[in-house]
Amino acid sequence: MTSTSRGPSAIAEPLVLHTGAGVVEVARTRMREEGSRYRRFWQTLWKVASDEGVRGVYRGLTTQLIKHIPNTAIMMSTYEAVIYLCRHHGF
Repeated sequence: MTSTSRGPSAIAEPLVLHTGAGVVEVARTRMREEGSRYRRFWQTLWKVASDEGVRGVYRGLTTQLIKHIPNTAIMMSTYEAVIYLCRHHGF
């Protein structure tokens, strides 16, 4: 089944993936700050959530989605084009 025949799930997959990746990116960024009080991944997420609320955990998500969604669309389109060409040219 190709991504074009899956309909909404082809759009939902990257959104879910990058939403989870956005949370990881928040933790990584906080742990990299100089003089950071954050040491471990789960401890970082817990502290951010308790200090700033759930919104703090998802800070920067919009920017991440704006950056990654076009990239995902280009990759999916390229994949579909390659599959089409291979099938119609005997590869």
